[in-house]
Formats: sequence, structure tokens, C-alpha cells
Amino acid sequence: MTILSFENNFIFVKTRKVAGTSVEAALRPYTGPDDIVPCVTPRDEYYSAVKGHYSKNYAENPDDEKRYTELVLEKRFEEAMSFLKDMDKKHNSHMKISRIKRIVEERGLRLDDFYKFSIERHPYNWVISSVSYSNRKYHQGTLEPMEPQRISALLERKLADPSYLQARNWDMYAQDDKLLVDSLIRYEDLEVELVNTLRKIGLDASALVLPDLKTNVRHLDPDAILTKDMKTNIQMRFSKVFNVMGYVP
Repeated sequence: MTILSFENNFIFVKTRKVAGTSVEAALRPYTGPDDIVPCVTPRDEYYSAVKGHYSKNYAENPDDEKRYTELVLEKRFEEAMSFLKDMDKKHNSHMKISRIKRIVEERGLRLDDFYKFSIERHPYNWVISSVSYSNRKYHQGTLEPMEPQRISALLERKLADPSYLQARNWDMYAQDDKLLVDSLIRYEDLEVELVNTLRKIGLDASALVLPDLKTNVRHLDPDAILTKDMKTNIQMRFSKVFNVMGYVP
């Protein structure tokens, strides 16, 4: 989820399929009572809440936040999930930088007053994760690894869909060809770069704990799944990511 810390002047723009939920959990201890920390799904919310690191300031009704946390701590996950779906929210887990800018300016602040960072990963691995992970199955505890052939077949259909481009992360942290964050962490070097980011902000990185939440197929070999035509398609759709991150096709 996206975190806006007014106490420590940082913004974490949570992107998809990059271990963002794990990073969000690691960052919660660095937030203050007035910071915006939207909730995550019950199983992952429990990891943080049981340690006293609650989601906060994201619901229209603060009492809804308390009720959701209570259900999570009682491990009533199905009930918590239903409650979450019906909750009116001011702020969601994934917010574009343009939306974040409006929130900041409503408080009389500027986006430049914050250190802004996000995460990106190699597009080949990103697209594989996009079709092989199911949040619903993860929540139900039924998520199982897919066979490479099954992933390849799903991806072939996805890449034929013009709207699939809308799911990329680029538009979360950039506008046109311009980055609107101060740094992009490489997923492949996540823990090291996250420590360096905290130090840049001026926070004590020695207390950082990066949990391994929502693991599924992070270590599958793209060469076993992607055809030459698929790789060419991905290179075209994610050309900006390849260029900015220096990823090798």
C-alpha cells in the first residue's frame, strides 16, 4: 500500500507485483499517528497488527478502521474481508503519484517536501507474476504454484489484450516520460536498496525487518515460460521501464 508519512517526510508509492506488501509492513514502524497507512488484506494485516503496527487514517469512518483491526486480530479473516469490501475509504492501497500530490497539497504542503520512492522489477518477471498470482486464492490459503506451460498460455492471451498495458506500474510513479519519485528501488536488490533509502531519509535502518509476504513464483526462469515473440511484445510495452532501470532484455 501507499504510505504517506508526514512525521518522517517520506512517501512510499506502492506498485504491483514487487513485494510491495512486504515493504509496507517493514515501513509501518517508521510511521506516526497522523500518517496515512491504508490497510491490506486480512492475512497480511495480521502480520503487522499483532505487532502493534496498525493501518490508519484511510477510512471515511475511523470506527471502521478499529473494527477491521479487531476482526483481523481475532483471525476472523473471512468476516474481515467482507467488512473491508463494504468499507468506505478515503485512501486506497495503490494510489498514483498524481492522487498523492492532491492529498499533500490539501494539507498545505508540497510534494517536493517529501522523499518519494517506489519499486520496479524486470518486466519479464513482472508479467509472469501478474498472471500466476491470485489475491483471492492467497487470502483463502489455496494458492499453489503454476506449471510454466500454464503460465505461458495465460500470458499469451494477456499480451494479446491491448488493455493489459494499463496494469503496468509506470503510470503509478511517472507521468509521460518523467519520473515523479526521487528513487526507484530495484526489486532484485530490494533489501539493500530499502536500507539505503531509509538512510537517505534519515531513519535508523538497523531496525528494518522485511517479511516475506505473498511469495509465489518469484524465482521462476522467464526463459522457461516466455517465447521470443512474448519477449518482443513485453519489450515494446515496457520500454520505459527497461530504459529507466537499465534492465537487459
